Amino acid sequence: MATEYAGAPRRLLTGDLNSDLPEKWGGIADPLSWDGLIPPNLRSRHLRPGPGHQPSDRDATALLIEAGWRSAHLDHVRQATVGHWHGSESWEHAPDHILVSSDLAADVLRHETLRPPPGVEPFSDHHAIVATLAI
Repeated sequence: MATEYAGAPRRLLTGDLNSDLPEKWGGIADPLSWDGLIPPNLRSRHLRPGPGHQPSDRDATALLIEAGWRSAHLDHVRQATVGHWHGSESWEHAPDHILVSSDLAADVLRHETLRPPPGVEPFSDHHAIVATLAI
């Protein structure tokens, strides 16, 4: 359903999409690709089931990108949003996203991951992400 809003003027979509985005427009691959990087203990959660596991499932996010949504971070440094949690979740990756409609992409001034100060225990296994827009 969110695909039909990609063409609407000045739209924003945000969430834990549980996937890295297939940033394939313009031939640019996302540098945080999950392929080959997912630790064995987390593969059942992040890869399609099957013999030897298949590539990470990006079908839903691919449809969002093909419909016209754009990552707010494309022109900004992308940081991991999860993986800082103690224990088995210490694999850093970025499944959290702020997507903007095509006409809003040029208005993204800043995209950042908010991390707690040193010595402060995080309150979640996800860091917050913030996009600053010129609207």
